[in-house]
Amino acid sequence: MRDSRLVDLTWQVYRLLLVFYPGSYRREFGREMTLAFRDYCRWTVSRKGVLGLFQIWLTMGVDLFATALVERLTEVKEMSTRSSARLLGTIGSLGGVLLVVIGYVWFTAGPNAVFALPVSPFYGLAIAAGCLGLFLSSENLGPNTKVGAAIAFFGMAFSALGLVLMAWLKMDIGWPLWFIGGIIIYPIGLILVGLTVHNLPAFWKAAPIAIGALTIVLSCAESQLDSRPLFGVWLLVFGLGWIVIGQMPSLARVEARV
Repeated sequence: MRDSRLVDLTWQVYRLLLVFYPGSYRREFGREMTLAFRDYCRWTVSRKGVLGLFQIWLTMGVDLFATALVERLTEVKEMSTRSSARLLGTIGSLGGVLLVVIGYVWFTAGPNAVFALPVSPFYGLAIAAGCLGLFLSSENLGPNTKVGAAIAFFGMAFSALGLVLMAWLKMDIGWPLWFIGGIIIYPIGLILVGLTVHNLPAFWKAAPIAIGALTIVLSCAESQLDSRPLFGVWLLVFGLGWIVIGQMPSLARVEARV
């Protein structure tokens, strides 16, 4: 009877010490851990007596605190990553807003009015940041989205560099960088993101695919028709799409918490 009470007391202490683990870890593994610990205590006492409980604490007690510390550090890292992804996604959405403004100016006043705007390269930089946010949230959006998000990020980074070279440094090399990065590499990556996204409603899966495909189609149509107003429409569509897509890292954060 005395041994049984000591086992129950040890088990209760162990249950209290699980508070050092993150809440999500306790909810997922806490019950199994406490039951396994109680069974192990009973087995040990039946073979080694009460002194066996001290041996348990010398081994499992140290392991408990070490594992709890690792899980806490992992939780802090994940929270930091999610917060960064959410911030970068918001920046991407702001880039979409800026692009809508640029598209409207292009459509109504022509390209010369857009070239006079000193803020044009910022839309590329902002959307590149949004792609990086998709990359950081890929574990919650779906592990296979990491590849597509990385391709989209590098494509948009090249495009943003091209914009900087064209708008601020007046260098002709900026044009092929902008075209190859933003019209070829970036939309391919965005389409891959949409095809591999999980845990989100169909609308959010379709948005990257639609924007990536429209980027290619409208760009090809504009080059064939040499229609400058059509290019303004492309900028508008691109911007509206990123106002939506930039919210995906925030949705991934909420989904992971549920």
